[in-house]
Amino acid sequence: MLASLIPWPWRCLLCFVLGLACYGTGYLRGRLAEQALTQAEGRLAVVRVLQRERAQQALNQQVAVRHEAGRQADRIIFQTIEKEVDHYVANPMHLATELDAAWLCQHDAAALRTLPNTACQPDAATGQPAGLTSDDALRVAVGNYEICHRHARQLSDLQDWIRAQTDLTLQQEEETP
Repeated sequence: MLASLIPWPWRCLLCFVLGLACYGTGYLRGRLAEQALTQAEGRLAVVRVLQRERAQQALNQQVAVRHEAGRQADRIIFQTIEKEVDHYVANPMHLATELDAAWLCQHDAAALRTLPNTACQPDAATGQPAGLTSDDALRVAVGNYEICHRHARQLSDLQDWIRAQTDLTLQQEEETP
C-alpha cells in the first residue's frame, strides 16, 4: 500500500539509492578491513624486526662477554710471563749481552714486514752495540707474543660472531612465513 503512494519513477530511484548505499557500505567495510590487515602486517613486521634486533644484541653480548673473559685470562698469563722474565733477569747468574746493530736491523725489518734497510747495514758492519740487551729483547718478544695472541683472539671471536649471525639469520628466515 505504501508502494502505491510513491510514483513509479521515484520507486526505481529509491531502489537504486538503496542499492548504492548497500554497495557503498560493503565497499567501505572492505576497505577498512584491508587497512586493518595492512596495519596488522606492519605491526607484525615491526615485531619481527625488534625480535631480530634483540636476538642480535643478545648474541653480541654473549660474544663480547666470551671475548672479554678470554682477554682477561690471556692478560693474566702474560703478566705472569712478564714477572718470570723479571725473575729471570734479576738472577745474578744471568749475563745480559748487548745485541749488535745487525740484529736490531733484522728485527725491525721483520717487525715492519719489509726488506732489511741497506742504510742500516754499514752500522751493523762496525759491530757496535745497538744499546739493546738480550733482556730488553726478551721483554719485547713477550709483548709481541701478547699482541699476536690478542689479535688471534679477536679474529677467532669475530669468526664466531659471523657464524652465529649467519645461523641466527638462517633460523629467522626459516621461521618467517
